Amino acid sequence: MGTDQSELPEDAVGRRVSCGEERATVRYVGPIPPTIGLWLGVEWDNPERGKHDGSHEGVSYFTCRHPTGGSFIRPGKASFGVDYLAAVRQVYGMDTEEVLSEDVSSSSSKKIKWFGIKERSSESLKSVLLNGSEVNGCGADGEIRKTTPNVEWLDLSGTLLSCWEDVASITEQLVRLEGLQLSSNRLSLPSDCLAHRQAFCSLKVLVLNSSQLTWPQILQSALMWPQVEDLSVAENSITELQRPEGVLQSLKSLNLSGNPLEQDSVISISALPRHPTGGSFIRPGKASFGVDYLAAVRQVYGMDTEEVLSEDVSSSSSKKIKWFGIKERSSESLKSVLLNGSEVNGCGADGEIRKTTPNVEWLDLSGTLLSCWEDVASITEQLVRLEGLQLSSNRLSLPSDCLAHRQAFCSLKVLVLNSSQLTWPQILQSALMWPQVEDLSVAENSITELQRPEGVLQSLKSLNLSGNPLEQDSVISISALPRLENLILSNTGLSVLRLEDAAPGSQTSMFPALKKLYLDNNNITEWDVVNELDKLPSLVQFWCRGNRLVSSDGNPRTANQMLIAKLGQVVTLNGCEIHHEDRRGAELDYIKMFGEAWLKAGGRSQISSQFTSQHPRYQKLIDKYGAPEEGELKKIEPFALKNQLLKITFVFPEDAGRKPIEKKLPASMLVQKVKGLLYRLLKVPAADLKLTYTSPKMVGTEFEIDSDLKTLQFYSIEDGDQVLVRWS
Repeated sequence: MGTDQSELPEDAVGRRVSCGEERATVRYVGPIPPTIGLWLGVEWDNPERGKHDGSHEGVSYFTCRHPTGGSFIRPGKASFGVDYLAAVRQVYGMDTEEVLSEDVSSSSSKKIKWFGIKERSSESLKSVLLNGSEVNGCGADGEIRKTTPNVEWLDLSGTLLSCWEDVASITEQLVRLEGLQLSSNRLSLPSDCLAHRQAFCSLKVLVLNSSQLTWPQILQSALMWPQVEDLSVAENSITELQRPEGVLQSLKSLNLSGNPLEQDSVISISALPRHPTGGSFIRPGKASFGVDYLAAVRQVYGMDTEEVLSEDVSSSSSKKIKWFGIKERSSESLKSVLLNGSEVNGCGADGEIRKTTPNVEWLDLSGTLLSCWEDVASITEQLVRLEGLQLSSNRLSLPSDCLAHRQAFCSLKVLVLNSSQLTWPQILQSALMWPQVEDLSVAENSITELQRPEGVLQSLKSLNLSGNPLEQDSVISISALPRLENLILSNTGLSVLRLEDAAPGSQTSMFPALKKLYLDNNNITEWDVVNELDKLPSLVQFWCRGNRLVSSDGNPRTANQMLIAKLGQVVTLNGCEIHHEDRRGAELDYIKMFGEAWLKAGGRSQISSQFTSQHPRYQKLIDKYGAPEEGELKKIEPFALKNQLLKITFVFPEDAGRKPIEKKLPASMLVQKVKGLLYRLLKVPAADLKLTYTSPKMVGTEFEIDSDLKTLQFYSIEDGDQVLVRWS
């Protein structure tokens, strides 16, 4: 539901809003001439949803992190959300016989379904999950304390909360709160963090993933969380770590994955005092050796259908969150069974699993008391429809004869074995049991040197090796896997990759089916690695964020253009589609950038092998676009000189009476702003303007300028070019 103009909050700027399925932050409230009425200028969480950087017809109304992150919308299109208790009533106040289907993400790309109904009494709620709701604050003072006093876990991910003060106004009324999920929010910092310390005094687990946070912001915020032991800040904007002085001293677990860290700064957190100690002596009476599979299923799924259960659902933190509801009434109809964190230690009575849960397709046994693969096989051999198996955070000993258990995993397609202290030889030996596995995740293990999989893993389409300290020269050992399409090598320390069976510019026989490659957060600094990757015959999607690939001018945009130009078949780079005009501009710039070196290396005659090795696609680009003229050659200069002024002449071919206009404009100027300038000069709406340009170096050729969000430099417009202006 949108917001009527008369109901617009007084403090609208900085507030979070929703518009359909999208979230945004209000950056401007006011008029946009020449239109009539009030507009909201918003910065979208997803910049692809936007259209501009906060400017309209040459006027800047607000700024965005991303050049296409902004939009102007009418207040009626935006919702400023509801208070906490209104959201609780919306989510938990429905008829108790209505069955909800909730998605619970697994570490595989698959989804599993979790069925249940909500509790009847808000006072008895121990967990409240309002993720994705439109919560914007606490509501009436003290009402939360009366209505949901026993909440221990609270999920407020992806809401409309705008600042930490709003969060504190909720949590200070939840005196038993131990776990808080705040991922995918955009929270501004309070002026005095210490003033809110009491609001988070019982908090042990805090998840702040995907929130655009920097490390200094986290350290400042940490003044509010004196007792936090488990902190997850994955996928943020953390680069350089600083020493936590007087904060985070209770921390036992820290998740920094997915951040482009400066590796030398990691040592800054080495003094955090509370590291786990490995061993203890305990009395037998203090230890539990667990229960069998069916006993665990009965504990978790087998209560009376009118009784409220508390189920463990894995969060992105190492802790568990509580999900309240009841399970499906019939165990025979269960398609997914989640026993992660339970005390399962084996199968129980022979054949009972086959009778009791025969239709299970996904099984999560992460972090259980299973000791060996024989115990796992005794369970899975009775689940003939099983396709997905989660076994992360277990310590499974190998059987003496792996082939003897092959039938127990014959239908398995997806297997997750993260954080299990496995080596590659152990994985290869175990793989004899999984003949049909297509998707294997073995992240965060003890894998160092890879060996060639002989007779195993031949059906593999996806392999996740992220977070393992790989010996980089051994990566080539898995290159013969015939069906491997997706390979994740992020956070493995890679700096070199050599495909030596193929000459520069030709295709390798290695990794024949590889379409997607993830090399994020490694130590890649040499462009030779990129040249090698262009040899891969099927590569179309490539991720390499968090590496130190830099161009001579130090400009990240230039480095991005070089990646596009060097990887001829790639259509997606770092998750962004490469459009035709992007590739054309990058390749033309690349020709000009290294044209002088090309001429010195032999140019049109016999090119040197050294140049070919450094620029294996250059000759193909020459064949595609033609050789650069001497006047077109770009001398690579420091980034600070990029904003040089270009002398451009605007001509009006359809208005013979109008004289040409000459202007000096920066090469970095967006076409959108050029149109804004023309609007002021011509009084023609920017939306009606159509621009092309000509160059004296290519007389008779007219190039289209078809994107308002590209720069003059992107279109290779140079000093002395003419821009032709037409309008409808």
